[in-house]
Amino acid sequence: MADITEIANETGFGYYTPSKISSKRIVEGWYPSHIVHATVNPPRTIRKKYKAKIYHLRVEIAATSGYQVKDKDGVEISTSEYAGRELYHNGIFFFLFPREEDAFEENNEGNKLYAEFLRAIDIPLEKVEVDGVYKYYLPEIEPFVAIGKPVLVYAKESKPFIGRQGDKISPMQIKYVRKWSGGEPIKIEGLRLPI
Repeated sequence: MADITEIANETGFGYYTPSKISSKRIVEGWYPSHIVHATVNPPRTIRKKYKAKIYHLRVEIAATSGYQVKDKDGVEISTSEYAGRELYHNGIFFFLFPREEDAFEENNEGNKLYAEFLRAIDIPLEKVEVDGVYKYYLPEIEPFVAIGKPVLVYAKESKPFIGRQGDKISPMQIKYVRKWSGGEPIKIEGLRLPI
Protein backbone atom coordinates (compact mmCIF):
# COMPACT_ATOMS: atom_id res chain seq x y z
CA MET A 1 0.00 0.00 0.00
CA ALA A 2 1.31 3.46 -0.90
CA ASP A 3 1.95 6.01 1.83
CA ILE A 4 0.91 9.64 1.61
CA THR A 5 4.34 10.86 0.42
CA GLU A 6 4.22 8.57 -2.61
CA ILE A 7 0.86 9.83 -3.87
CA ALA A 8 1.10 13.50 -2.91
CA ASN A 9 1.66 16.03 -5.68
CA GLU A 10 2.32 19.73 -6.09
CA THR A 11 -1.31 20.80 -6.68
CA GLY A 12 -2.23 20.90 -3.01
CA PHE A 13 -4.34 19.04 -0.54
CA GLY A 14 -7.60 19.27 1.42
CA TYR A 15 -9.31 17.92 4.52
CA TYR A 16 -12.50 16.03 5.23
CA THR A 17 -14.37 16.33 8.51
CA PRO A 18 -17.28 13.92 8.91
CA SER A 19 -20.54 15.67 9.76
CA LYS A 20 -21.81 15.39 13.32
CA ILE A 21 -25.36 16.10 12.13
CA SER A 22 -27.50 13.00 11.80
CA SER A 23 -28.42 11.96 8.30
CA LYS A 24 -31.29 9.84 9.63
CA ARG A 25 -34.56 10.62 7.80
CA ILE A 26 -36.69 13.12 9.72
CA VAL A 27 -40.00 11.60 10.83
CA GLU A 28 -43.39 13.25 11.16
CA GLY A 29 -43.90 15.20 14.38
CA TRP A 30 -43.30 18.38 16.38
CA TYR A 31 -39.73 19.75 16.56
CA PRO A 32 -38.37 22.57 18.76
CA SER A 33 -36.54 24.86 16.34
CA HIS A 34 -35.25 28.34 15.62
CA ILE A 35 -36.07 30.38 12.53
CA VAL A 36 -32.79 30.91 10.69
CA HIS A 37 -34.07 32.39 7.41
CA ALA A 38 -37.26 34.14 6.32
CA THR A 39 -38.42 35.84 3.13
CA VAL A 40 -41.68 37.21 1.77
CA ASN A 41 -42.91 37.35 -1.82
CA PRO A 42 -44.56 40.49 -3.22
CA PRO A 43 -48.38 40.38 -3.32
CA ARG A 44 -49.79 37.97 -5.91
CA THR A 45 -53.25 37.01 -7.04
CA ILE A 46 -54.53 33.74 -5.56
CA ARG A 47 -57.42 31.80 -7.16
CA LYS A 48 -58.19 34.81 -9.36
CA LYS A 49 -60.01 36.61 -6.51
CA TYR A 50 -57.66 37.12 -3.52
CA LYS A 51 -54.33 38.84 -3.05
CA ALA A 52 -51.67 37.50 -0.68
CA LYS A 53 -48.06 37.78 0.36
CA ILE A 54 -46.35 34.46 1.03
CA TYR A 55 -43.80 34.07 3.83
CA HIS A 56 -41.16 31.34 3.45
CA LEU A 57 -39.31 30.04 6.51
CA ARG A 58 -36.30 27.85 7.13
CA VAL A 59 -35.75 26.54 10.65
CA GLU A 60 -32.94 24.65 12.35
CA ILE A 61 -33.95 21.89 14.77
CA ALA A 62 -32.72 22.72 18.28
CA ALA A 63 -30.48 20.55 20.45
CA THR A 64 -32.87 20.34 23.39
CA SER A 65 -34.13 17.42 25.43
CA GLY A 66 -37.67 16.56 26.40
CA TYR A 67 -39.24 16.33 22.93
CA GLN A 68 -39.98 13.01 21.25
CA VAL A 69 -41.24 11.87 17.85
CA LYS A 70 -42.25 8.36 16.80
CA ASP A 71 -40.90 6.61 13.74
CA LYS A 72 -43.04 4.43 11.46
CA ASP A 73 -42.50 1.45 13.81
CA GLY A 74 -43.73 3.42 16.84
CA VAL A 75 -40.25 3.76 18.37
CA GLU A 76 -39.77 7.05 20.25
CA ILE A 77 -36.82 9.16 19.13
CA SER A 78 -35.54 12.30 20.85
CA THR A 79 -35.80 15.33 18.56
CA SER A 80 -32.28 16.28 19.71
CA GLU A 81 -30.99 13.47 17.46
CA TYR A 82 -31.93 15.74 14.55
CA ALA A 83 -30.28 18.87 16.04
CA GLY A 84 -28.75 21.10 13.38
CA ARG A 85 -30.94 19.73 10.57
CA GLU A 86 -33.04 22.24 8.63
CA LEU A 87 -36.69 22.17 7.61
CA TYR A 88 -38.48 24.44 5.15
CA HIS A 89 -41.98 25.88 5.10
CA ASN A 90 -43.61 25.88 1.68
CA GLY A 91 -45.38 29.14 2.43
CA ILE A 92 -47.53 30.96 4.99
CA PHE A 93 -50.16 32.95 3.12
CA PHE A 94 -51.03 36.45 4.39
CA PHE A 95 -54.24 37.40 2.59
CA LEU A 96 -54.50 41.16 2.26
CA PHE A 97 -57.59 43.21 3.09
CA PRO A 98 -58.85 45.10 0.01
CA ARG A 99 -58.92 48.88 0.07
CA GLU A 100 -61.74 50.77 -1.61
CA GLU A 101 -59.88 50.99 -4.93
CA ASP A 102 -58.85 47.30 -4.97
CA ALA A 103 -60.62 44.74 -7.17
CA PHE A 104 -59.83 41.63 -5.10
CA GLU A 105 -61.87 40.00 -2.30
CA GLU A 106 -60.95 39.57 1.35
CA ASN A 107 -60.17 36.11 2.73
CA ASN A 108 -60.15 36.38 6.52
CA GLU A 109 -60.48 32.63 7.08
CA GLY A 110 -57.39 32.06 4.94
CA ASN A 111 -55.25 33.98 7.46
CA LYS A 112 -55.46 31.33 10.20
CA LEU A 113 -51.90 30.03 9.66
CA TYR A 114 -50.54 33.58 9.44
CA ALA A 115 -52.24 34.47 12.76
CA GLU A 116 -50.74 31.34 14.36
CA PHE A 117 -47.32 32.28 12.95
CA LEU A 118 -47.57 35.79 14.47
CA ARG A 119 -48.52 34.33 17.86
CA ALA A 120 -45.61 31.87 17.63
CA ILE A 121 -43.07 34.69 17.24
CA ASP A 122 -44.69 36.85 19.97
CA ILE A 123 -46.37 39.44 17.75
CA PRO A 124 -49.45 40.60 19.69
CA LEU A 125 -52.80 40.37 17.90
CA GLU A 126 -55.29 43.13 18.62
CA LYS A 127 -58.97 42.19 18.75
CA VAL A 128 -61.04 44.87 17.00
CA GLU A 129 -64.69 45.31 16.10
CA VAL A 130 -65.42 45.76 12.38
CA ASP A 131 -69.05 46.26 11.31
CA GLY A 132 -70.26 44.64 14.55
CA VAL A 133 -67.99 41.59 14.15
CA TYR A 134 -64.90 40.94 16.30
CA LYS A 135 -61.77 40.18 14.30
CA TYR A 136 -58.03 40.09 14.93
CA TYR A 137 -55.97 42.83 13.32
CA LEU A 138 -53.01 41.14 11.60
CA PRO A 139 -50.02 43.40 11.03
CA GLU A 140 -47.71 42.87 8.08
CA ILE A 141 -44.22 42.10 9.36
CA GLU A 142 -40.80 42.28 7.83
CA PRO A 143 -39.23 38.79 7.60
CA PHE A 144 -36.16 39.74 9.70
CA VAL A 145 -38.46 40.11 12.73
CA ALA A 146 -38.82 36.30 12.83
CA ILE A 147 -35.09 35.47 12.60
CA GLY A 148 -33.76 33.69 15.70
CA LYS A 149 -37.22 33.18 17.24
CA PRO A 150 -37.90 29.84 18.96
CA VAL A 151 -40.84 27.92 17.47
CA LEU A 152 -42.33 24.44 17.48
CA VAL A 153 -42.79 23.18 13.94
CA TYR A 154 -44.78 20.20 12.73
CA ALA A 155 -42.96 18.33 9.96
CA LYS A 156 -44.83 16.11 7.53
CA GLU A 157 -44.10 14.63 4.10
CA SER A 158 -44.92 16.98 1.24
CA LYS A 159 -46.87 15.98 -1.83
CA PRO A 160 -44.61 13.82 -3.98
CA PHE A 161 -42.95 15.26 -7.07
CA ILE A 162 -40.46 14.07 -9.66
CA GLY A 163 -36.86 15.09 -8.88
CA ARG A 164 -34.03 15.98 -11.28
CA GLN A 165 -32.94 12.35 -11.52
CA GLY A 166 -36.49 11.25 -12.46
CA ASP A 167 -37.17 9.72 -9.05
CA LYS A 168 -40.23 10.36 -6.87
CA ILE A 169 -39.44 12.68 -3.94
CA SER A 170 -41.50 13.51 -0.83
CA PRO A 171 -39.33 15.72 1.42
CA MET A 172 -40.33 16.60 4.97
CA GLN A 173 -41.75 20.12 5.17
CA ILE A 174 -43.14 22.35 7.88
CA LYS A 175 -46.94 22.25 7.97
CA TYR A 176 -47.63 24.20 11.19
CA VAL A 177 -45.77 26.71 13.35
CA ARG A 178 -46.61 27.17 17.05
CA LYS A 179 -45.14 28.98 20.02
CA TRP A 180 -42.31 27.16 21.80
CA SER A 181 -42.99 28.17 25.41
CA GLY A 182 -39.62 27.05 26.82
CA GLY A 183 -37.55 28.20 23.86
CA GLU A 184 -35.06 31.03 24.00
CA PRO A 185 -34.27 33.26 21.00
CA ILE A 186 -30.85 32.85 19.38
CA LYS A 187 -28.63 35.33 17.60
CA ILE A 188 -27.98 34.52 13.95
CA GLU A 189 -24.44 35.46 12.93
CA GLY A 190 -23.98 37.49 9.76
CA LEU A 191 -27.58 38.75 9.68
CA ARG A 192 -27.81 42.14 8.01
CA LEU A 193 -30.83 44.16 8.99
CA PRO A 194 -32.26 47.02 6.93
CA ILE A 195 -31.23 50.46 8.17
